[in-house]
Amino acid sequence: MFFSIIIPTYNRSNFIATTVQSVLNQTYPNFEIIVVDDGSTDNTEEALKKIKDKRVNYYKNNNEERAASRNYGISKAKGDYVTFLDSDDILLSHYFQEAEKLIQKENNPEWIHLKYKITDSLGKILWKSAAKTDNKLLNKQLLLGNFLSCIGVFLRNDIALKNRFNPLRELSGSEDHELWLRIASQYQLKTNKSITAVLIDHDDRSVININEKSLIKRQDIYLDLILSNPMLKSFVFGYESKLKSNSYSYVSLHLALTGKHKKVCVIYLIKAIQENYNMIFNKRFFAIMKHLLLTH
Repeated sequence: MFFSIIIPTYNRSNFIATTVQSVLNQTYPNFEIIVVDDGSTDNTEEALKKIKDKRVNYYKNNNEERAASRNYGISKAKGDYVTFLDSDDILLSHYFQEAEKLIQKENNPEWIHLKYKITDSLGKILWKSAAKTDNKLLNKQLLLGNFLSCIGVFLRNDIALKNRFNPLRELSGSEDHELWLRIASQYQLKTNKSITAVLIDHDDRSVININEKSLIKRQDIYLDLILSNPMLKSFVFGYESKLKSNSYSYVSLHLALTGKHKKVCVIYLIKAIQENYNMIFNKRFFAIMKHLLLTH
């Protein structure tokens, strides 16, 4: 089995070499790396040229955002399955080995997910994947939040070619969840218990300077794409309020994390509660309240 891993990057010259090297350190040898540079203005290209391995393929395009870069990578992929990695995260050495085992076990499914963890820059574990181990529950769980992020997902090549990321720039940051829901409405997601990748929560990922209007617009577009898509109607049925609540609380949380926009943060928290009262019992609600109180 041959894998293609697609890594979009933009001005990550201080991370990209470490990320690529984590892929090259795999115990499973049959893969290619497709790095799609989304118009970087730093020395990303020079950093990659120092890596002498024929499995690394580098393409530089004009800046069009990560969705377009992933789509471009898919068009170049030769693998039986394609998978995705952000240019500041790393794979553990058994990533492809675990994928091959799960794919064989599930008889070449349309898509799979390998779990990951989030650490800080010093390696302290902040979070571990919350994906359910019962595959029958996974697809509907996606309606309650993007536990996949964009790490550890493998799409069979034919599925990836038929289901592309929405390249709308204003959707950037939610384009992966929108795609996962489209695919989940058609095919059963498979997973296992193994953690095989690390998302690193570093300062450059900070939401301190998040743009309030862009965040709200992004979530509005995301909800409209999901709720107006006829293909998703039966899949989303019965989850509409929970989907909206999750989206509104997402806005509230990220505004709370900035320590600014307190009034808008509260407005979106109220909207989230109105859509789904039970959200006051989940961790996100308490995180929002904690940050609101800290900035009082």
